Amino acid sequence: MIKKLIMINSANFNYLEVDLQKDLFFLGDNGSGKTTAIRAVHYLFSGDVRNLGIPSDKDGFKEYYFKYANSYMIFVFEDFFIFMYKAGGEIVKIFSKQKFDISRVINQESILNELSDIRRYAKEPNLHKTVRSLNEYREIIYGNNKKFLDFKFTHIKNSETFLGLFNEIFNIDKSIIDAKSIKRAIQTTLDYEKRVIDFNHEDYLQKIYGFKNEYKFFREFEKQKQTIDDAYEIKESLLCQEDKIIELKEFILYRASLEREELSKMGQLSIEIEKKLTKTKELYKRSGKILEKCAKSFREKRDSLILEIKEVERLQREVLTRCTFRE
Repeated sequence: MIKKLIMINSANFNYLEVDLQKDLFFLGDNGSGKTTAIRAVHYLFSGDVRNLGIPSDKDGFKEYYFKYANSYMIFVFEDFFIFMYKAGGEIVKIFSKQKFDISRVINQESILNELSDIRRYAKEPNLHKTVRSLNEYREIIYGNNKKFLDFKFTHIKNSETFLGLFNEIFNIDKSIIDAKSIKRAIQTTLDYEKRVIDFNHEDYLQKIYGFKNEYKFFREFEKQKQTIDDAYEIKESLLCQEDKIIELKEFILYRASLEREELSKMGQLSIEIEKKLTKTKELYKRSGKILEKCAKSFREKRDSLILEIKEVERLQREVLTRCTFRE
């Protein structure tokens, strides 16, 4: 049973959490996001960006709901969740068999974790599945993929017929609000199913002959089954490698941003050091000139003192000479 819808940086919401375990009644002004939230639930059951009732003059579902690199939608169920994000222009869905923990998406400081960390969290359990194609998604949610029955919403063999009725009723821009309209939608769907099972004998024979020829081709094709299986495994391996490359690219871009920031700081520090070095050189030159002046002054004073000492000595000799003469 589905429990809640979480939208992060999606459409016109920074963060939206809707409890889907009970009956809901949306009330709000035009443009407040009522239709946006309902259309997100519609997409959960359809998986197709078409037939969602989006007017042609507005952005498509992928462009509007996943406009940023960190735009996410999360559908939380009882014992699993589906994490959706956009990569390479397509919506990627990761089914994860575990109880949902919002703290693995938004940390205690209310900061959104990196996409690579969220993907790693979604792929932690043994049972998880990354889905890119519409058919594979519908096969899982409507119980036609036996390998992933843990993720089924309900079992519907002919999902196309069901979705035809579902889209008729759930289309936001063509809302069915009365019994007559609902009856007409059901009748339209039933007529479609009747056309599907109408039997035309001539056409049937032609198809039998065509099938005979196709069967011969299939027998030849069957001989290449191992090659096809190997190719499928290679494809899965390449997709895993693509995810790793995307994660590595994000890490490189992150490191590059840090390096650019560090380089900018070092450049600023270099400029400051250069300024200090210039000032030091100027101070050194001024100090040299002062020292030179001091040395010159010292020499002059020394020479003056020497002359004075010589004069004193001369006077002393002269005095001694006079004293000796008197005696």
